[in-house]
Amino acid sequence: MSIAGTAQAAAPARFYTSPSGAANAACTSSSPCSLPGAQAKVRSFLSANPGAAVNVLVGDGTYRLTTGLSFGAADSGSPGHPVVWQAPPGAHPAISGGYRATRWTPVAGTDLVSTKVPAGTRTRQLYINGVDTPGGTDEPRCTGMEAVLLGLDRLPGQ
Repeated sequence: MSIAGTAQAAAPARFYTSPSGAANAACTSSSPCSLPGAQAKVRSFLSANPGAAVNVLVGDGTYRLTTGLSFGAADSGSPGHPVVWQAPPGAHPAISGGYRATRWTPVAGTDLVSTKVPAGTRTRQLYINGVDTPGGTDEPRCTGMEAVLLGLDRLPGQ
């Protein structure tokens, strides 16, 4: 006599990321990888394991990207077997394409501070110590390779 069993879906494969993770890391909890590294590992895994479900656990912190991160069909999984990117409980990841401006200096005889930024930098927001901080204008002025902020009471980072 045989008893028919019920099939259980395999647990999703897990990949782990960290803002300090390397692209070529293993994407495990003990060796998390970068976001682009996880994307590459997931694509490779799905190619070798079609129909598998995947969870990518995006660890806490700020992921500073210097290039775009695009998702397409190769990143989507399949019907009933999704690829899910999510923060683990208690984590609050942020993905930033922003530039960290450093070496702010006072502009003599004014209430301005300035710093050099890469050529072509376009700004929409300014954060100082994690706080959205408008200057004396709605946004910093970028003139060539210098960003000037108006009306700050202190230098960023002080």
